[in-house]
Amino acid sequence: MTLRRKIVLIVGVTLVALIVAFYGVSSSILLKNFALLEKRDVIRDVKWVESNLAGRVADLNDKLSDWAVWDDTYQFIEDRNQNYIRSHLGDTDFTELRVNFIVFVNRKGQVVWSKGFDLGTQKAKSAPESFLRLLNSSGSPLLQHASAGSVHAGMVLLAEGPALVVSRPIVTSRRTGPIRGSVIFGRFLDVRAVRQIANVAHSVLTVRRVDDPQLPGDFARAAIHEAGAIRVSVSDGDFISGYTVWNDIFGKPALLLRVDMSREILTQARTTIHYLVASLLVVGLCFGFAMVVLMERFVLSRVSGLIADVDRIGASSDLGARVSVSGGDELAGLASALNKMLGALQRSQGDLQESQRQLSSLMKNLPGMIYRCRHDEEGLIEFASEGCVELTGYQPGEFRHDKRISYTQLIHPGDRARIRQEVREAVLANRPFQLQYRITTAQGGTKSVWEEGRGIISPNGTVEFREGFLSDVTQQKLAADRLRLQGAALESAANAIVLTNRDGVVEWVNPAFSKLTGYSFSEAYGERLSLLKSGHHDEAFYEGIWRTILAGEVWHGELVNRRKDGALYTERMTIAPVTDEQGEIGHFIAIKEDITEQKTLQEQFLQAQKVEAVGRLAGGVAHDFNNILTAIGGYAEMMMRRLSTTDPLYRHADQIHKATERASGLTRQLLAFSRKQTLQPRVLDLSNAVTDIEKMLRRLIGEDIELHTIRGAAVGHVKADPAQIEQVILNLALNARDAMPKGGQLIIEVANATLDEDYARLHAGVSPGEYVLLAVTDTGVGMKEEVKEHIFEPFFTTKPQGEGTGLGLATCYGIVKQSGGHINVYTEPGRGTTFKIYLPRVETCIDPQPERPKLQELPSGQETILVAEDEPGVRKLSVDVLRGLGYHVIEAGNGEEGMRAATEDPGEKIDLLFTDVVMPQMDGKQLADWFETARPVTKVLFTSGYTADAILRRGIVEDRIAFLEKPYTPAVLARRVRETLDGEAGKSLPNG
Repeated sequence: MTLRRKIVLIVGVTLVALIVAFYGVSSSILLKNFALLEKRDVIRDVKWVESNLAGRVADLNDKLSDWAVWDDTYQFIEDRNQNYIRSHLGDTDFTELRVNFIVFVNRKGQVVWSKGFDLGTQKAKSAPESFLRLLNSSGSPLLQHASAGSVHAGMVLLAEGPALVVSRPIVTSRRTGPIRGSVIFGRFLDVRAVRQIANVAHSVLTVRRVDDPQLPGDFARAAIHEAGAIRVSVSDGDFISGYTVWNDIFGKPALLLRVDMSREILTQARTTIHYLVASLLVVGLCFGFAMVVLMERFVLSRVSGLIADVDRIGASSDLGARVSVSGGDELAGLASALNKMLGALQRSQGDLQESQRQLSSLMKNLPGMIYRCRHDEEGLIEFASEGCVELTGYQPGEFRHDKRISYTQLIHPGDRARIRQEVREAVLANRPFQLQYRITTAQGGTKSVWEEGRGIISPNGTVEFREGFLSDVTQQKLAADRLRLQGAALESAANAIVLTNRDGVVEWVNPAFSKLTGYSFSEAYGERLSLLKSGHHDEAFYEGIWRTILAGEVWHGELVNRRKDGALYTERMTIAPVTDEQGEIGHFIAIKEDITEQKTLQEQFLQAQKVEAVGRLAGGVAHDFNNILTAIGGYAEMMMRRLSTTDPLYRHADQIHKATERASGLTRQLLAFSRKQTLQPRVLDLSNAVTDIEKMLRRLIGEDIELHTIRGAAVGHVKADPAQIEQVILNLALNARDAMPKGGQLIIEVANATLDEDYARLHAGVSPGEYVLLAVTDTGVGMKEEVKEHIFEPFFTTKPQGEGTGLGLATCYGIVKQSGGHINVYTEPGRGTTFKIYLPRVETCIDPQPERPKLQELPSGQETILVAEDEPGVRKLSVDVLRGLGYHVIEAGNGEEGMRAATEDPGEKIDLLFTDVVMPQMDGKQLADWFETARPVTKVLFTSGYTADAILRRGIVEDRIAFLEKPYTPAVLARRVRETLDGEAGKSLPNG
């Protein structure tokens, strides 16, 4: 069969097949797709109707949300204020809200107020009775709200018709409880609302109740489907309908929705397909005839001519001959290609010669050395390119003819063994080798080279030669070494270093960064440094950083960041921009230094300074107050001694004396905090001290708190005042009791402890060494950080007014510090509190318990006593008491007056100097020093509200010094004066 007949047959068969296929596809696929399109349109309209109904519920919810959180509504549900109804629940409010009824229900489920409204007639009426009955039914979800944000919204079927309802809990404007009830908005889904929805959807919408006894058959069939599902059916030849079920707020089927749509799309599709098939048949016949004619005219006849020309040239073997070319189509291109191929054959020999010349030039000018050598131990070079001169200093002929210069001899002696081994392994594995090594030049110098080569396999399968290329990489090697050293320096830097791009994305971090933040290189790479943000700085802070560095300036500053484990730390950071060759900022480098420890020590130092300043103030106030209390209490006691117990004035004097004692206790607490109280320390066992006070603690803390005491093995001894240590334990136990109002556990632990250099570095004022730990732990409410910062300050308390003085922990702090110890607190809100007290451990034996003094009558005497006191009231009291006891008393208002009184009669013996320590002009210490020289037989008794004076060391009274603490009573003064006159104390004074 000829080509012409084949073309006619192919065109005819193709035309018939296309027409048949088109008609079949149109009938079976296109019409089916049009039917699916109709179904999707119906489903879309049904979903739109559902969406419109849901939107109406959402609109009702939006309007109700403001009413439910009004404080006026919250108050109305309690007091039923009629002003609220007149102001907010008038007919105009129902019109604006577009609701048919509003119901307020209290927390007990009782309807407080309700009202209905006809939006059509604009008239008020009662709320639907069926809806009110629905609210009274048990388990109604409209009144069950679990939280302040609870919402119940949906549809309910009422006797008056279906209605959209929304219920929200009544809470405060801050959206907090307790919930006082519920407020409900309702809107009927009447015929007017259905008509509005249908008009907007441009569809026919029908709504029927599920409980309608006269429900049509098509609706009954749709009712069996679950809520939300859409059923599509063709009701007749002209319409297609979509059905769906809408549940009420109880989750039960309530309404049936039907959307009808005409089938115009499918009818028009059938008509269009018939026209298209007829048109395609006519066009196809015309196209087939035209194709046959054109193929004959433009293709078949010219192909025949081209075949004849090719046969002619092949027969003549004339490469200079050419085929005829006509036109500009593909056949003409084929003819031109044949002519170009003939021309290319003519030029091939010339091109080959030119290629050889270019290769020779390339070998000569290539910046490196191409070689060929034997595959043996020496590697005798048989060929070397012109580049060997610049690389090695040798001429090519020196390699080819002077066999002294071999491949092996060119390599530096220090690298020969390694290179020989690597080349041998690569050749044996029949793979290329890449080497970097040093060579020795003709001038005796050294260069670094990079070589790529491989073994050449001969026809007999063995490797006889190697070929390769050597290039000079000396400068690159030096640069790489410098970069490696710089990288090593950055890697080993103590401070964290981060390199980011211009957008702040991390491209490199050193190990110090991982140690500081906890993020490894892989975790930080590709992330922004914002992963370290702690939330302590606002966005303006970070914007300021970006403005600085994007302007090309260096930023320095401190900021708080967060580690991977969530811990916060403070760092000092420097960010510098890195520019490229064009001067554009492409990267940033940040250097970070952890200064958390410095900040902690600084804060501790400032806190210690603040506490010390407050302590000095408290000590000064206590000193002056003690002078006043001494006079008040002393005269009160003198009045009591001169009055009968039946005298009414005796009771008043007794009350004055008791009030003085209470005030004296307050001043002792102030002195304890300021570390100016008098301690009487002795070596004791803290475990025994805890055991002695344990019974008292159980009575104090109550039965609902469990007391556990833990005593470590071989606990060391401490030197402290037992009474003051007992006061510390009592204060901490009482605070723990107040922190556990519902009961809990109180744990008191005594153990040995060692504080090392790291602990001392993190806690100001602590010296490393051996300590005894006294820990008091409770399981109470704990403390916030802002409370913890002030707990040791005097008069700071979290208790209600009138329930605490704020001196308990301040007193503990002063006693511990005055005893040479350290106190710290560990607490978290809701997780309890632990106070840890560290007292220095001593190696001496425990001191015996001192005997209690027995009550006795006030002792008297006839000796001469010089009283030096700058406070007139205290001086008058002391003089009256001592003179009443038979002593001869000389008065002095300060040190200078005392010295003058002692020199008026040099022959008069002064047995005792009773002097205040702190006085104007000349203090008590200076006066006592003068007496030691002028009247060495005179004994000295010191008194003061302070005890941190020149004669005292850290508030601890020396055994050789007689001291009386203010405020004191006449009885205490009488006994102390007698003890000083009769004993050894007061005979000598320490120097300084």
